[in-house]
Amino acid sequence: MEGVRGSRMKNAQCFKKLLVWLQMAVVVAFCLGLLSQPLFSQAVGTIVGTVTDSSGAVIPGATVTITSLGTAEKRTVQTDASGNYRVVNLVPGRYRVEVMREGFKLFSREPVVVEVDSVVRIDAQMAVGEVTEVVQVTSETPLLQTESAALGQVVESKTVLEMPLNGRNVMNLIALVPGVVPQGSTSGAIASNQSAGHTNNWAFNNYQIGGGVAGHGAQFVDGAPTNGLGGNMVALIVTQDAIQEFRVVTNNVSAEYGRFGGGVVNMATKSGSNEIHGAIYEYFRNKVLNANNFFANLSGQKKPAFNQNQYGASIGGPLRKDKTFGFFNFERYKASVGSTYIAWVPTLAQRAGDFSGGKTIYDALTTTTVDGKVVRTPFPGNQIPSSRFDETANVIANKEQYWPAPNANLSNGNFVNTPAPGGKSYQINARGDQSLSDKQRLFLRFTYWNLADISMNRYSNLTAGAASHQRTHQAVIGDTYTLDPSLILDLRLSFTRGFYDDVPPSHGRDMSVYGAAWRSLQKQMSYTGNIGISVSGMGAFGGMTVDTEHFRDTYALMPNMTKIAGRHSFKFGGDVRLMDYSHRETADYPASGIFNFDAGFTSADGTTAASAGGQPFASFMLGYVASGGMQTVRRTGMFNWYKALYFTDTFQISRNLTLNMGVRWDMPGAIADRRDSATVLLPDLPDSLAQSTGLPLKGGLALVKSAQWPKRTTEEPKNFLIAPRIGLAYRIGTGTVIRTGYGISYLPNDVGMTPLGNLPSNSPVNRGTTIMTTSVLNAGLVPLNVLSNPFPAGGIPGNSEQYIVQPAGRNEVYLASLKGLSIDGAVPWQPYAYMQQWNFSIQREVAAGTLVELAYGGSRGIHITTFAINRNQISSQYISQGSALLAKVANPLAGKVNVTSALNGATITQGQLLRPYPQYINFFERNAHAADTVYHAMQARMEKRFGEAGILNSNFTWSKNIGNASGTVGSFIEGGMTAGSYQDYTNLKNERSLLNFDVPYRFVTSYVLELPVGKGKRYLNSVSGPLGKIVSGWGLNGIVTMQSGFALSILAQSTALSRTFGAGTPRPNLVAGCDPVLSGSAQSRRNKWFNTACFVQPGDYQFGNEARVDPKIRRAGINNFDLTISKNTDISERFRLQFKSEFFNLFNRAQFGAPGVTLGTSTFGVVTSQSNNPRQVQFSLRLNF
Repeated sequence: MEGVRGSRMKNAQCFKKLLVWLQMAVVVAFCLGLLSQPLFSQAVGTIVGTVTDSSGAVIPGATVTITSLGTAEKRTVQTDASGNYRVVNLVPGRYRVEVMREGFKLFSREPVVVEVDSVVRIDAQMAVGEVTEVVQVTSETPLLQTESAALGQVVESKTVLEMPLNGRNVMNLIALVPGVVPQGSTSGAIASNQSAGHTNNWAFNNYQIGGGVAGHGAQFVDGAPTNGLGGNMVALIVTQDAIQEFRVVTNNVSAEYGRFGGGVVNMATKSGSNEIHGAIYEYFRNKVLNANNFFANLSGQKKPAFNQNQYGASIGGPLRKDKTFGFFNFERYKASVGSTYIAWVPTLAQRAGDFSGGKTIYDALTTTTVDGKVVRTPFPGNQIPSSRFDETANVIANKEQYWPAPNANLSNGNFVNTPAPGGKSYQINARGDQSLSDKQRLFLRFTYWNLADISMNRYSNLTAGAASHQRTHQAVIGDTYTLDPSLILDLRLSFTRGFYDDVPPSHGRDMSVYGAAWRSLQKQMSYTGNIGISVSGMGAFGGMTVDTEHFRDTYALMPNMTKIAGRHSFKFGGDVRLMDYSHRETADYPASGIFNFDAGFTSADGTTAASAGGQPFASFMLGYVASGGMQTVRRTGMFNWYKALYFTDTFQISRNLTLNMGVRWDMPGAIADRRDSATVLLPDLPDSLAQSTGLPLKGGLALVKSAQWPKRTTEEPKNFLIAPRIGLAYRIGTGTVIRTGYGISYLPNDVGMTPLGNLPSNSPVNRGTTIMTTSVLNAGLVPLNVLSNPFPAGGIPGNSEQYIVQPAGRNEVYLASLKGLSIDGAVPWQPYAYMQQWNFSIQREVAAGTLVELAYGGSRGIHITTFAINRNQISSQYISQGSALLAKVANPLAGKVNVTSALNGATITQGQLLRPYPQYINFFERNAHAADTVYHAMQARMEKRFGEAGILNSNFTWSKNIGNASGTVGSFIEGGMTAGSYQDYTNLKNERSLLNFDVPYRFVTSYVLELPVGKGKRYLNSVSGPLGKIVSGWGLNGIVTMQSGFALSILAQSTALSRTFGAGTPRPNLVAGCDPVLSGSAQSRRNKWFNTACFVQPGDYQFGNEARVDPKIRRAGINNFDLTISKNTDISERFRLQFKSEFFNLFNRAQFGAPGVTLGTSTFGVVTSQSNNPRQVQFSLRLNF
C-alpha cells in the first residue's frame, strides 16, 4: 500500500512539474510569437456596430473606416455576414466613423468619443444613393454599454481636469463611482495625508471597491500595473494634468484582469495630437480664507499657519504630423501646515538636579525592607548631586537638549511651539506616440515622482520625527500591430520601481557622544539615530526613532492577441510579473533603542502610586530605566513570480444579445526570500520536549528549505487557480440594455490585515531583540543597568563593552530556544483567498446624452486574510473552572524553556498546562485565511452630458457589508479608528458582524457646467467688447458627498482570559433592552456620543455579548460640498486664461472623529477630534493653449 501511495505521490509531483513547464512554455512561446513584431496595447477602447439599410436588413461587406480626429490614424474593417463590425484597441479619444457601400450614400458620424476600457456602439442606417453623397450625423456618443455586463464608470477628461480636487490628488476621483468607498488618509493631497504632516503610502490604495476589502483593488496606468509586492501597495499616482481619463470597474471584471479583490482602476495618460495643446498653471492657498478646526475654535486657538503651492506646465503636439506625437508634463507641490504643540518639558532646575517644590524623590540605592515594606532614604533637599547624574541622561538633557527650555506657564504645559510640518513633491511625465505604419503604433512613457515630508519637529531641534520619502520610476513601452483587420497583436512591457522610507534627521549619527558604552554599541547596531526616550509626564518625541526602508520593483510583461471571427471576438493573453520587495524595519523596539522612565526608582516604595512620591524625570537624570530594549534587523529580499493566462470571447449571439465569456488561469505561486531567511508556523510540528515533560506538546517555527518545511516559500505555492467570468447584455430597442454577470477573482497573495504580517522581515531569525535588565533580580527595586550602560557584555554591570543580540539567520538551534516565549508566523498550507461577484442592471438612455441605470451588485469574499489568530487560547471547555485556572502546580517545563521566560519557574498555572501549546505564551498565526465577507448593494446612477457645455453625474448606493474580516490594514491610516478585533479565537463564526467600514448609504453628485451666458451661449450672446469678456466664460464645478458614518466597535477592559490565557480583545456585555443610540445633533452628543450605560464589563472568565461591530451606533458621516467657480477669458484664438476659486467643505461642516470606544476610560463615548478639514479656499490661474 505504501508503494502505491508513494507512486501516486511521485506521479502527482511529476504532473505538477509538467503543469509548471507547460505554463512557462505557453507564455514564452506566445511572447516570442508577439515579439516577432513590435507590439503594444495600452488602456484602450472599442467601437462596434451593425450596418443596415432603411428597412432594417443587414448589409454585409460594407467598409467601415475609423479615423482619429487628433492624429489622423485610420483603421478599416468590413462588416460580416450579419452586418456587424468591431474595431478594437483604439486609443481613448475622439473619432470619425465612416461607412461606405456601393449603392448607398456615405454614412459619417463625428465626434465619436472612445473612452478607456469601454465599448461604444455606433450603428449605421444607410440611405440609398450615390457614394459621393454624405449622410452626416453629429449627435452625442451613445452612453449605453451594450457589449459588457461589468459594473463601473468612466471618469472622463473634463471631469478629471475641472473637478475641485483638494491637493489635485486624482485618486480622489474614483470616489465618484458607485460602489467605491474611500477610507482613512485618502482625501486631500497625496503628501502629508496623515496628521503631523506625515505621508503614509499605505493610504494610496485605501479604497473599498465593489465590496472588497480596502487595499485589495488593482491599479493600472496605460495598462501597466502600479501595485507592488508587500501589501499590494500603489507605487505611483500620476498628477492630474497628465491623466486623460480613467475607468473604475466594480463588478464582473473582464478575465484580462487578475490579482485583485473588488475592482480595477485603469487610467490613461494624455498623448499628443496634430495640434499643439498645453497649459501653464499655479494653484495657491493659505490660511487667510480658511476656517479653523472645530476643537481649536472651542479652545480659543487661532488658525494655524497654512501655505500650499502647486504649479506646473504641460505641452503636447506633433513632432511629425500624422506620425510622431509627444506629451510632457511637469508639476511641483509644496505645503506646510502649522499646528500648536503644548507639552511639559523639564525645567532648568530639574536638569541641574533640583527637584525641590515637587514630590519627594528617594534614592533607590538605599532600598531596604523593614517588616516586609520597602523603605528608601530621600535625597537631601530633594536634589540629586551632579556626581550621580547618568552620563547619557546628562548629555540628552543638558548638552543635546532633547527638550528645550520652558517658554510658557499654562494649565496643560510649560512649553508651546507652532511647528509647520508638510510635504513637497515633483513629478515628470513624458510620453511619445509613433505611428510607424497603417498597421503599427508605438507607445512610450516615462514617469518620475519624488515626494518627501517636511517632518514634524515639535521642539525645533534635533529630535524631529521621521520624514517619509517616496521615489517612483515607471517606464512603459510597447506597440499595437494589426496583421489584418481581424487579427490584432498586443504587448505591454513595463518596469515600476517604488522606493519608500521613513527616516529621522538623526539617522546615521555618531553614538559615541552618549558615552563609551554607546560607542561600543554603535558597532553592533543595525543603524544609528537618536536614543528613544519616554519620560512619563514629559513631552514625547513623535516618530524620532522610526527608521524604515522599502524597495519595490515590478517587471511586467502582458501580451495578448485579438481575433475577430464572424460573431466572435476572441482574446487570448498572458500576464507575467516578477515582483521584488526589499525591506528593512524593526518591529518591537527601534534600532537605537527605546527607554522608558517612570517614578518607580525614585518613589518611597518602588511603586508608581501617586502617594509614594518620586518623579519620572528624576529617575531619568539618574539613568534608572523602568523598561527598555533594542532591536537589530537583517534586510530581507522577497520575490514572487506571478503568471496568468486568460481567454475571453465576446459572442454576438444576435443583433440584440451579447455574451461575454472568459476564463483566467492564475498562477501566483508563493512568496520567497532570496536568502531563504524565512520561517513558517507549523501547528503540528513534533516537539522534543514532549517525552521529557510527559505533555502532548507540538507546534513550533521551522525554517524554509528545511526538513520540517522543504519548500522555499512561506506558503504552499498555488499554480492552478481557475477564475471563470461570464456576462450577458441584452438590448431592448435602441435605448435599453439589461445586463447580468458573474465572476471569480483571486486576491493578491501579499495582502493581509496585519501589515506585512507574513513577510520574512517579521521572522524572529531576521530580528535580534535585547531586553534591558533594569534592576536586581528584575524586581524593580534596586537599579542594576543604567541608560549609560544598558547592555553590558556578560551581564556584568559597569562593563563598558556592550552586547546586543544579532539576528540569528538560518539557525535551527535559535528557533528551539524560543520555547517559553511567544512566537508567530504564517501557517503554510492555507486555502487561497478569492472573491465571487455577481450583478444585474438595467440601463436606459432616456435621451441623447442622458443615461439612467439601476443595478444590484453582490460579492462574497472567501478565505480572506484577517487578524493574527492566537492558536494558544485556552479551550472553552475549561473556562468554567474560573479562577481555579490560576492555581499554581508543579512545572514540568522548568529548566527546559528559555531562561527569560515566565514559564521557566518551579510552578506554573494550571490553566497554562491546559492551553493547546503550553510550552509557549502565545502562538500567533499571522495572516490567517480564515475570514469571509458578504456584500450586497443597490445602485442608482444618472449621467447627463451637455456636449461641450459640461457633464452631470449623480449616484446613490444602498449597501451592506458583513463578515468576520476587517476592512483596513490598521488604525494608523484610519485616524485612530480601530477595526473590530476578535475576542474569541476559537469561535470565529461568532465574530461575524457588520464590517467596521460598512456604509449603508452613500450619495455622490459631481458636475462640470459652463453657464449659458455670454458669447455663443443662450443669454447675453450679443454682448461684445470688454463687457462681453466679463460676462462670458463662467462655469460651476463641484462635488456633493453624503455618506453614513462607519460602524463602531465597543471594547472592554482586559480580562483574565485576555491577560493570561490567550483570548483576544474583550468586548462588553450589552445591557438587555438598552438602546445605545442617542438622539440629538452631533454637537449636542460630543461628550456622550452614545448611551454608555448600555455597556458593562464582562466577568474575568466571560466573553462579552456585544457584537464585534455594533449594528446601531456609528461615527459621524459625511455631508460635504466642494465647489469651483471658474472664469475663462479668451486672449486670442489659441490662448485662454482661466481663473478658479475652489472651496473645499464649502459650508464648513465638521465631521467629528470616532468617539472613545473603550469601556472604563475617561474618553468612553467622548468625541475629541475632527476627521475632515475645515473649509479651505484655493485660487488658481491657468494659461491654456
